Amino acid sequence: MYKKILGIIVVVLLAIFIVILSVNLLKSPKMYVAENQEYNIDKDISFTVTKANNMFVTFEIVNNKSESITYDSVYEIEKNIDGIWLKYELEVEFVQADYTIEPGKKAVENVVLGNVYNLGNGRYRLLKQIDSKMLCAEFEIAT
Repeated sequence: MYKKILGIIVVVLLAIFIVILSVNLLKSPKMYVAENQEYNIDKDISFTVTKANNMFVTFEIVNNKSESITYDSVYEIEKNIDGIWLKYELEVEFVQADYTIEPGKKAVENVVLGNVYNLGNGRYRLLKQIDSKMLCAEFEIAT
């Protein structure tokens, strides 16, 4: 009797697990055509992605100006599909924080993607407002 009940419980839990896994795998973020296909370039600010995979992106901002620059915690992700940049609709709220980089200094930060986006292989770009200009850094994900 106990074996039957235990067997039923295991089957029910397994079924629930499979449904939850299926929903998460099928969930794909919404995308739309990006308004700007090209962004600003600032020769005095270096904005690059130094490491990327489907879970996180590490980026670096280098201030080559003679004065401090500022940026915030907000970012956007776009994917290039057939030569067109598509913007991901964000499903995350940002804690507003402003950061300053002194002249000749750099900042290195990570953006966690794994729980927000389901990024597969492809060409992407990270967009950030840096010193009142929208700059982008391209990166690729290949698993």
